[in-house]
Amino acid sequence: MRVNNLQFDSSVNKRIFYQYPYRAIFLDETGSLTELGENSWATPGWKHNEQPKCTVDDDVYNGIICPNTVQVRRIAFHGYSPSHFDGMEMKIAKYDSTIVSGKSDEELQEYVDDSDNYSTVIFKSKLKPSMGWAMPYVTGYKYRVHWAEGLDFERMKMEVSERWEESDRDILFNMNFTETREAINFTSSYGSGDQIMNKTLWDHTSSERETGDNIVFNDTETREFEFVVNGKNPAKNEILMEGLRCISGVCALEEVEEVPLMEG
Repeated sequence: MRVNNLQFDSSVNKRIFYQYPYRAIFLDETGSLTELGENSWATPGWKHNEQPKCTVDDDVYNGIICPNTVQVRRIAFHGYSPSHFDGMEMKIAKYDSTIVSGKSDEELQEYVDDSDNYSTVIFKSKLKPSMGWAMPYVTGYKYRVHWAEGLDFERMKMEVSERWEESDRDILFNMNFTETREAINFTSSYGSGDQIMNKTLWDHTSSERETGDNIVFNDTETREFEFVVNGKNPAKNEILMEGLRCISGVCALEEVEEVPLMEG
């Protein structure tokens, strides 16, 4: 929602009051709402959006306000399989290097396991898109996302709002998986477009990266993947992610040589 040149009576103590499902994004074109200058932002007070460049002000704004050095943009996950994702909660935590770098393995695990670090997003069955989770995110930061206690998806679609602009800052996502994954394929146009190759998140410079550029760490000790979202290429606003146990689609067992039993 875009607003500009608002005026508030001195008796107004609360400028915004959000209601369910708490996903609104205000772009304040003149700064008259947030008093943070032109093209500033307001959005509900989700834990993952309590970022250093933003201010939490529940008394007046019932959430978070941010200057124009960042943006607040919508990203939705939906179109999943298997069906046990029905009704599941999505969890989002801040995961920037300023938070996780320097932590020991035990400290990092403690951070990941602490429910107080997460926004808990309720499953949305209604349209735009249906059967999924649509949320505002502050750009320029990294987030860790998982479902329930760490469900593995075989397919998951990601929708990037058409309001993203080429000049918007990147968002990085980190997700984990439990089952074996030889590959996680990223394909534009919900699977009918171009496949985005693994390691593009590393191979491309920050100015070259486009939505879906990714890297998969499928060694047993790590089992994570990361990808970027931005507004540089609208043709990549609809991404299909597919977790593959085997790239060929069939995990064939190695042939075992039969050894005859000894008599006697």
